[in-house]
Order: sequence, then C-alpha cells, then structure tokens
Amino acid sequence: MSRWMPAFLSGALGALLTYAWMSYAASETSSERSHVLERPMLVGANAEHAYYMLPAGVTLYWDGDMPEGFSRYKAYFNVEGQRLVEREQTVPGAITPATLQPIYKEELLDLLKVMKLSAADISSIIAGAQFTDEGRQQVRAVLDASKGTDGR
Repeated sequence: MSRWMPAFLSGALGALLTYAWMSYAASETSSERSHVLERPMLVGANAEHAYYMLPAGVTLYWDGDMPEGFSRYKAYFNVEGQRLVEREQTVPGAITPATLQPIYKEELLDLLKVMKLSAADISSIIAGAQFTDEGRQQVRAVLDASKGTDGR
C-alpha cells in the first residue's frame, strides 16, 4: 500500500492544480464583468454624417480583450412590437461588431443641429470628451442659436 501512496498523492495534486487552473480560466473568460455607460456614445462611423447613439445607462457586458488593442462588449436589447427577420450566418460564429466611440466636439456640434439632447447628456458628453474652453463656447453658441429658432 505504501508504494502506491506517492502515485496517489501526485495524481491528487495534479487534479487539484488542474481544477484550480480551469476555475481561474473560466472566471477570466466569463462575461460577469459589465460597464454601465455614463454618457451617450456614437455607434459606428460617421462617414455620411449619419449618427446613431447608444444612450447613457445601457449596460455593456465584457466579452474579452482583443490582441488588436480593443475590448469587446455585448449589449442586449428587448425588441418590442416587431418580430425581426433572422437569417443564417454565411460564416457560422463570425462576429461583425460595430464600433462604439466617445462623442467629440465636431460630432456634438453636428448632433445638436439634428437632434435634441438633454442637458444632462450634453454635460456628460462635454465632461467625458475633455472639451477646451473654446469647444464649450462653440457648443453654447449652437445651443443659443437653436433656442432662438425652435424654442428649446
């Protein structure tokens, strides 16, 4: 019985180390980490000045850090009132993510011309993008001009 003891202890230690490593790896790759947006962010590129915004308060669930230097997050949406048409993926498992980026001065000035933003959204965007005093003055000028034309 004593000659089997070292083999048994070695196997038990190996199993314990494997379990600990797998538990650690599983916790690192799970999407238990999340981030709640503190300010609105732009979705996608604005090549044609078509803006899409993800509002503050949306929860993003961490999916992983990519070797290219960005992090990937998931967002979940409840679609109400319409059934979306689903299709098979041409490449199973392929992901085509959109880019999420902060709203900078140029985009904010354009956005203020085409949509109404709350004062809280404007304040959080300005705070997050680290606007200069000149940038803040430009935003105020656009806001003042819009108050004169549409009563906002």
